[in-house]
Amino acid sequence: MVYAARNLPSTIQRPDMRRLEQCVTWMLIGNTCSLPANELADTSTIGDIGNVSEATTVAEVKGHSMDDIMPGTKPPPITVVFVDIPEHTETELGSSVLLACRTANPVAECQWSWQPLPPIHLPLPDISESPSVSTTTGISWMSSTITSTPTTHPLPVRQFPAFGNNSNDCSVRFSSTKHEQTGYWTCAARVSTNDPFTSTEPAKLSIVNANHGILITFAKQNENVIEVPAGSSAQIMCQTKSPVRECQWSWRQLNQSQPWNLDVKSFPAFGNDSTECSIKFKNVLPEQEGYWTCGARIDPNSSFTQATPVRFLISEVEFVQLSRGVQVAAGESVFLRCLANKPVVQCEWSWRASNSSKEPLLVKKFNPNKDADHDCSVRFKNILYEEEGLWTCGVRLTPDGILHTAPAATVSLLPTAKVSFVDLPTDTAVPIGTEAVLKCITSSRVEKCSWTWRPLNSIDSENVVINEFPSNGDLGRDCSLHLPQVQAEKQGNWGCQVSISSLNTVLTSPSAKLTVFEQDEVKFSELSQDIQISSGSSVLLRCVTSSAVDQCRWSLTPVNSNTTVVVKQFPAAGNEARDCSVRLSHALAEQEGLWTCGARIHGRQNYTDAPPAKLSLLEPEPVTIAVWSTPHQMVTLACRIGAVSSEANCHWIHVPNVHIHQNYSKLAKKPRHNMQMDYTTGICKLVFKPDHSDLGKWTCTFTLTNENTDIEIGSATLVLLNTVADEKLGWIVGALTAMILFLMIIVVVLVVCKARIFVRKTSEVLETLPSNVNKQSVKFRGENYTEDQGKINLHFTEDSRTSSLKSILPNRSPRLQDRMEKIHAMPSKVFENVGM
Repeated sequence: MVYAARNLPSTIQRPDMRRLEQCVTWMLIGNTCSLPANELADTSTIGDIGNVSEATTVAEVKGHSMDDIMPGTKPPPITVVFVDIPEHTETELGSSVLLACRTANPVAECQWSWQPLPPIHLPLPDISESPSVSTTTGISWMSSTITSTPTTHPLPVRQFPAFGNNSNDCSVRFSSTKHEQTGYWTCAARVSTNDPFTSTEPAKLSIVNANHGILITFAKQNENVIEVPAGSSAQIMCQTKSPVRECQWSWRQLNQSQPWNLDVKSFPAFGNDSTECSIKFKNVLPEQEGYWTCGARIDPNSSFTQATPVRFLISEVEFVQLSRGVQVAAGESVFLRCLANKPVVQCEWSWRASNSSKEPLLVKKFNPNKDADHDCSVRFKNILYEEEGLWTCGVRLTPDGILHTAPAATVSLLPTAKVSFVDLPTDTAVPIGTEAVLKCITSSRVEKCSWTWRPLNSIDSENVVINEFPSNGDLGRDCSLHLPQVQAEKQGNWGCQVSISSLNTVLTSPSAKLTVFEQDEVKFSELSQDIQISSGSSVLLRCVTSSAVDQCRWSLTPVNSNTTVVVKQFPAAGNEARDCSVRLSHALAEQEGLWTCGARIHGRQNYTDAPPAKLSLLEPEPVTIAVWSTPHQMVTLACRIGAVSSEANCHWIHVPNVHIHQNYSKLAKKPRHNMQMDYTTGICKLVFKPDHSDLGKWTCTFTLTNENTDIEIGSATLVLLNTVADEKLGWIVGALTAMILFLMIIVVVLVVCKARIFVRKTSEVLETLPSNVNKQSVKFRGENYTEDQGKINLHFTEDSRTSSLKSILPNRSPRLQDRMEKIHAMPSKVFENVGM
């Protein structure tokens, strides 16, 4: 029950623990309880606990007679079989929940037990264990308030007789669920009061945080974590964007695994617009540390809308486990323990020498594991003499919060006869006449260093001591050998030997091979020149040497930077080990700059660099596109690039078969498309007479050629369409033209036919007309005319007919012409003879 008292917020100022324990016990079995007013703290600052009622008393349990029971004569208990067992249930806060529990046969008594949800930092409870027999008196209704006291056994909270027609029903109902009722509920029953209870499997009751109230939006909080010292004043801000009616603050412990909070304070919203729900602490207490959640609502009948919890930390840290004095041998690992009583977000370890007054040196900084956020312990491998001193553990509760430091741990190294090599000599090849260094460093202090030598490829030869000297360095652990100018006679197998005379210890390292070689020069046969490519393209940086090399290196000096970065090192490729080329699969803006190829021959430490190649990315130039066209005539497509270059190539592409470039006219015999490129204006034109195959998308592209690769520097697209109105107009014009031609042909035919019929009739009249008829005709026209006048008139009339015929038939036939001439040349006597 002490754990339950600790779970209460700090507004309860340590009342009488006995009365508090009794109160919590009554709450567990379903009754209500209240504490005296003088045992409650002043809640004017952070809120009230709530209204509670008078406590009820427990009825005295009467004992059962044992006079008729003899040892060894007790009958076996009757087995209880459940036909309905409680199930895992998720419900909303304040809703009604039924936990069913029914037996196959009548039972005398039912019992319900409760077990809290397990905390995340504690092992899971043994929920399969049957609860112990309890004589707790039953209560009238299952609406008890349960605290979060962790226990390894279910806690009986209610006992009552079975009900129903067959006395087999042990079900219970929660009329209005509360957060405190979450946990594992177990139903048990027994046939008689003398038998033990038979229990069902525990059923988990959990509450889903559902809020069906009016949507409330909170103003953004500057900090979700607040760290303040104990005893100081503090404030937790909470503001809403729209007016609210009521505010509520709830609290839970930092290490509490249950999802529910404890309601601490409710009050009306204040401020000019009723949007303020902030709270203040006049004197912060350590018990007030935890998660504080602000809630607000507009309708008093709706649930509270909750903001993001604020982690309220008291700036006090206790180190529950801490290393103090550590003694370890040199070269071994050391474990420094640092365990805090609170979750930390950052760990720091600093070091300073024991006899130094300087500020500690930060050695390691890291974030603890989420599963062990209290633990800042570290392990240092292969501790050295220079690492002796004071090691201090520091923790931070917030990323930018106060650094809480623990008392320093003293690490000292013990003298030991165990000496080990920290750094061993390795095979080395150097050019003749250059410096060589053979490494040899030990884990502890040595007195004498010796180097032995034997020739190459000589197995039977003995090692000869070439050089002896005292150990170097402040700590006396460095036995490295420096050879300023290595000649050919220095080649051989070298070994390091260290001695500690006080311990009578000699340690010899494995031998290392030292070889020399003639220094050659690296020459490059193929190199890439300055490269311009579009962003995201692939490019090959060529670098081929004239002879075999051991290692290749590519370095980059970015644009507007004086820093050169080694990008890649790798062995030379190819059968002859001469190819140092690399490919950039996706060129980026960060890769612009000078790329330098370097190569190193075997045995040499320095690289020989080739002249750098400048890599630059071409940004797409803006391209303007236009179309000129005249109906039923030539079409002109034109595009223009912003920055024109004499090396730019223009392409017109019409998918799928048309690709027109600057040499298209030369390659095609009779090109239908004519392309013109004007480098002065940057305009590229394409002129052609379109047909149906030219309809669709046309793309104008400008490229630059670099190493037989076309790089696009700009493009634009247009769509050439066939206008529907033009097709209709063309059809109408064609139809009208055909109709007019047809009508003209009909008119000409009619005129020609009528003319031929008229000429034929005229000829017949002139050939058969008698003279008297002629005279009659003349007389008819004018009775007062003389004969001569009639002849004149006749002649006039004939001439007029002739002219009329000529005007109608300008190209008459020769036969008709001859007959007309004969008629005109015939003398008058002919008419007279005819008249006779």
